[in-house]
Amino acid sequence: MSKPGLQFFINQGEGYNLEFKEAFKDLGRKSLSRNNLLFGLMQRMDLVEKIGSGIMRMRNAMASYGLDGPEFETDENWFTVIFRRKPVSERAIGSEKILRIIRENPEISAKKMAGFLGITSRAVEKRLAELKARGFIERIGPAKGGRWVVRGDGG
Repeated sequence: MSKPGLQFFINQGEGYNLEFKEAFKDLGRKSLSRNNLLFGLMQRMDLVEKIGSGIMRMRNAMASYGLDGPEFETDENWFTVIFRRKPVSERAIGSEKILRIIRENPEISAKKMAGFLGITSRAVEKRLAELKARGFIERIGPAKGGRWVVRGDGG
């Protein structure tokens, strides 16, 4: 589901008992697994990272981009996560934002960058071409599997 300026993620909440609903107010501060058997297996296989930190890391990342944190709603059967986006006029994309993203994740694709910035892949590609022409960035390797390097006055 999507509305202008909003993005919704909805999941069936079946199995959420009263304990979970009461703990819901602590979401992002306390961890509660839905499936203890699956969680235990994943943990023993070292496929779980930073237990209970995902929502807090998401909130911190959104704050670093000047976005409000996600909103959570729940009822007997469903829970919903709502992300609010800034209006396009407030999302003017400067070179510094793209350079920061590249520094943080040199292997990032234009498509993923567009998702972070809330603009089209084509708009990101145009900005990347400008930054390359000005000597601020360079692409090393192929489009798939390559990486970005920040150069010149961009670094």
